[in-house]
Amino acid sequence: MKPPRWLVPFGLAALLGWWVSRPSGPAFVRLPGGGYPAPAWRMPDLSGAMIASTNLAGSLVVLNFWATWCPPCRRELPELEAFHRRNSNRGVVVVGAATDAEGAATVGPFARRHELTYPMLLADPAVQESFAVVSLPTTVIIGRDGRVSARYLGSLTGEELDRAIAPLLADPAPVMELEDSRNPSPAPAPPAPPGPAAADGRAPPAAPPVPRPSAKTPRSPDDPHAAGNAQGAVSPTR
Repeated sequence: MKPPRWLVPFGLAALLGWWVSRPSGPAFVRLPGGGYPAPAWRMPDLSGAMIASTNLAGSLVVLNFWATWCPPCRRELPELEAFHRRNSNRGVVVVGAATDAEGAATVGPFARRHELTYPMLLADPAVQESFAVVSLPTTVIIGRDGRVSARYLGSLTGEELDRAIAPLLADPAPVMELEDSRNPSPAPAPPAPPGPAAADGRAPPAAPPVPRPSAKTPRSPDDPHAAGNAQGAVSPTR
């Protein structure tokens, strides 16, 4: 009998959870995968207002699934708060997705007591399942393009968060486009239209020069000297 399909990833996540929870073990593990579109989600905040993933479109999102009863989650809360304060003016949004069954009645007082200022939402089982959350804490890094960049299991440090978002903060604008916009090249002049060609393909002969009018004043036919100079009056000057 084949085991259920969900058993393998669940077992892997449980093993990783045990590994990072050991006293001598690493605080976190970066999970394989990434580069796929993040699932759409809707979660209420502590006041009951519904927040959707579309409200954060264009932001770099650090989505942290946690719970008040989770010791590794509590250890990373100061790191997340400090990271939030350092990067909130750079288009980076830290979102705490609490999984406590008691909801806002438990999460609200806990957040105030620990002076957590980043947004706190309540993640129901459907949202947790859409992000494949099987162990806490789990952190998902979502780029400005809405794609999952990295996934972590365990308590993250501020240094690791800085490394995770550093490549996502780079300006994607091509250098060539910036240079072209600063120094636009003049448009080339359009070529002159070709002249008419002869029937045999040869260029037509040049037009003959227009004769200049004679500087001499034409005489009246009644002038007695006009007869002798009639030709000279109309012939080109030499």
